[in-house]
Amino acid sequence: MNAVAGPTSALAAVFLRDGGSVSRERVASLSAALRPFGNYVDLWRGGSEALIRRADRSPAARAPEDRQPTAAGDGSLILFAGFLSHRDELAGALRLPPGDTARQSDSALFARAWTRWGRDAVGRVDGEFAVVVWDRPARTLVAACSPWAAPPLCFHVNRRRAVVATAPRGVFGWGDLARRLDDERLSNCLIGHHGDPRRTYYRDVLNLLPGEMLTVTPEAHDIRRYHSPVAAGRPDRVAAEYVEEARHRLREAVRDALCSPELPAILLSGGLDSPAVAVTALEILAESPTHQSATLLSFTSHPEPDWDGRAPENRSGDERPLVRELAARYPALDIRFVDAAGLGFDHRLEQTIALAEVPPRNVGNLVWIHESLRTARTAGRRVVLGGDSGNLTLSLTGQERLAELLGTARLRELRHAVGPFTGRSVRSLLRHALPWLPPLFQRAVLRRLGAPVAMPPPFSAIHRGYARTTRLAERARAQAFGPYRPLPRSLRESQLLGLTSPIRQGDGRAVMWALKTLHGVALRDPLGEGRLVESCLGMPGEQFFDRGRPRLLIRQLLRGRVPPAFLSAPRGLQAADWHVRYTRALPRIRETLGDWRHDPAVAERLDLDRLLRLVDTWPAKTPLSARDHPEFRLARTGLGRALAAGTFIRWVERGYEQAPPDETATEGTA
Repeated sequence: MNAVAGPTSALAAVFLRDGGSVSRERVASLSAALRPFGNYVDLWRGGSEALIRRADRSPAARAPEDRQPTAAGDGSLILFAGFLSHRDELAGALRLPPGDTARQSDSALFARAWTRWGRDAVGRVDGEFAVVVWDRPARTLVAACSPWAAPPLCFHVNRRRAVVATAPRGVFGWGDLARRLDDERLSNCLIGHHGDPRRTYYRDVLNLLPGEMLTVTPEAHDIRRYHSPVAAGRPDRVAAEYVEEARHRLREAVRDALCSPELPAILLSGGLDSPAVAVTALEILAESPTHQSATLLSFTSHPEPDWDGRAPENRSGDERPLVRELAARYPALDIRFVDAAGLGFDHRLEQTIALAEVPPRNVGNLVWIHESLRTARTAGRRVVLGGDSGNLTLSLTGQERLAELLGTARLRELRHAVGPFTGRSVRSLLRHALPWLPPLFQRAVLRRLGAPVAMPPPFSAIHRGYARTTRLAERARAQAFGPYRPLPRSLRESQLLGLTSPIRQGDGRAVMWALKTLHGVALRDPLGEGRLVESCLGMPGEQFFDRGRPRLLIRQLLRGRVPPAFLSAPRGLQAADWHVRYTRALPRIRETLGDWRHDPAVAERLDLDRLLRLVDTWPAKTPLSARDHPEFRLARTGLGRALAAGTFIRWVERGYEQAPPDETATEGTA
């Protein structure tokens, strides 16, 4: 289980393409901009290039192999953030002695991989990482992100220089680029559409996406996808073999995620995803000679005591009973319930924005996550597991299989897949026929079913004038987003859309890195591990959905390993107490919205009058439909997003204070 754990950190690199010399003052400015990510800095400064890493551990506390940049055998210098998986396999490929990997940091292992394979190394290693390399022999700056999921990296390249950094503040910290909001990007966000994930919220600053590599030479720069989706499954297997393959991949992913100097904790729900991670981790620990008596610390959200108990039909707002049943079966599961009582909906919102530099999408859910991570770090846990990617891998519902069977006229298979005809199954079948209808008919049917097809959508608090200024409706039609977004016509298409979604590849990465930095923990999601993802991409649809039953694969995996109630329970609803937190904060929200009326940057982008009307007519109980409140969508979804967006706009307006150069900086001579 033991491996050298990397500290929370930020990376930055600059390359003066015109041959100029990097000054100490410029490097100090860039480093200072990244100070929120760590109090200590290691840097290397050459002639026209410099590499910087900010970390949250003092130099005295770090093992020598943790110092970065790390030198490869060809003289290249490497900055690494994140973690490697399948380390033993990597050690074998690198011909390292057995057990040697446990004593080496991920950056040191990657340096060995670079020495052996050069730029091909990024495609030969597994894990969740971002890497920046100064390729000394080729005088080329290289940056890459691991496939499927990766820490954030952004960049700006012009004729004179290139800057790559963990966050936009690092790019702006170089000092010659103004921070300007990208209004198309922001207006898209306000309607729940995140567009091209390569675009940040700032003009002239771009994201490097998972599976991409950036190379910058004095003459040119290039972005290429070094990894394309691969379906690792075999279509000729029987069902039991697919289940066994999934079990094997899950076990590998959890085993690698457990690698830490101390045992990780886990964010545990009453669903199927995180329990699958939890029971697999418990089984691995029980088999380990050194961890047989260890406990797995878990955190489960539950509503505040004043919650009125209201939740949508077939959703459970309190998952404690299920988690207690799981703990009764697994005594080594140390459960902790987190209600974050008394904390506001905007708990640590400004700090999150200042580190992520994006407006968070789900403000209400962040409250208990903040509190869980804080408690985990207080308990000495530096790694926290989760199951966020489960809906796209092991617990995929698989219902898009119906659209695929309809479109290919495989009617016998379709009849079998639908199962017994009920009102619910017929509605599901009709809904999955929509992708094959002309777009105009799709929207008409969706409107008849009660789905929002307006532009802007009813939950959005975007100002109508701002929507017109940014040509939101015209862009939605031309770029096919919002109500004009094509519906997936196959299960694989749906999976890939989810795995490469803008929120997952863009804002989500930034928010996760901010949470990690704020609490000093690493967040690991075994259900998004690359080999597991590609294994699930290769499985036929009937492994996920058949005879009207969704999520078949994960149910097969968990049968006999979790209490039966888990397999039939309604879906959990985290942050079910959102109404309580907003109700308590109404005076403060009203004051904030009133203040924003005097700020043109916010007032021209948000419909503050509509938001104030909502506050003045705030429902006495949790609204579940328009029968409870005509603006229930705005109350449930739009208010939090608007408050996050307004806070973000104000933060961008104010900018951030540039800290003075850090006296603890050490300049390397690699």
